Amino acid sequence: MINFITNIIINNYLSIFSGVFIGLISSAIFKIISNTKHSMKIFYFIIFLFFISTITVIYNYYEKENYIKIDKNGNKLSINSRDFSCVVDNRYDLVWEIKSSSSTSNLHSPEDTYRWNKHPGINDYEKCFQRQGYKSPCNVIDYLDRVNNSKYCGFDDWRLPTSDELSEYLLNRELSPNNIDSTLYPYNRRGGYWSSDNHNNEARYVDFMTGYVKDGSIDNYKYIRLVRYNK
Repeated sequence: MINFITNIIINNYLSIFSGVFIGLISSAIFKIISNTKHSMKIFYFIIFLFFISTITVIYNYYEKENYIKIDKNGNKLSINSRDFSCVVDNRYDLVWEIKSSSSTSNLHSPEDTYRWNKHPGINDYEKCFQRQGYKSPCNVIDYLDRVNNSKYCGFDDWRLPTSDELSEYLLNRELSPNNIDSTLYPYNRRGGYWSSDNHNNEARYVDFMTGYVKDGSIDNYKYIRLVRYNK
């Protein structure tokens, strides 16, 4: 119980300070007008404001605990950190890959696109990351191999998300047309993101502009944002 209260105070000190300040001002105002016929109505209104402030503080605490930012080695960071590599979504026990920057010289560049299908002999190296002369085909399988071999954020079991995970868990249609919280998931592109769902020669992708789930040829090039189960 003590740790719970301590965490609330540490993570929400500004909200608590604001609530206390409002309470003190409200009490002063109440004393001034306590001799009026509306004093009880004002008193109940002040109690209501205090109740709302308390609920807001508790909600903010749990909302922050729903998400954890971590660095490329898997170390936990402040929720307010702007330099992070992955996000743990405790609501659904998932860990999401975070694209690193707008640079095209990084393995996790948001500019890179990939084919869902793997065709031997196709030279499409220019569409995705290249480093020190090493050329890797731009397809989902090769990208997964590279990310898992690097143990990004300390993990080697990254995968493509399902279309439900992308459309229901990651996107927020209330933020339309951007559809995604850029404070948690920055460097997004308004285009299609591959899911793991596939049938015949097509795979499903989610349009980050509209939030809609669509089907596309496995030979098309789409963006990727990987995920893993938070075991």
